[in-house]
Amino acid sequence: MSKAEYLSELKRRHGELEARVKSDKRRLAGGAARERVEAALVEKRLVETRAKLARLEAEPEGAWQDLKAEMEEDLDHLERSFDRWVEQQKNT
Repeated sequence: MSKAEYLSELKRRHGELEARVKSDKRRLAGGAARERVEAALVEKRLVETRAKLARLEAEPEGAWQDLKAEMEEDLDHLERSFDRWVEQQKNT
């Protein structure tokens, strides 16, 4: 996979996560204190991941692969965190 294709996929995943958080903003605000903290952490990680994406874009061809595993892990973790929060909301 080329760098451009990989970046496109990462940006798509990141955008989907941002959209999910944004769409559930009202539920986040009305949740319990623990849930609001978890939601704030997810939002913080999204911001950090966006910064990593920018760093990845700036990397020269060849060097960007060093960040590949880190980016995938970050996005996977964000998706799991958000999915866990949604499940908690369904069960309350």
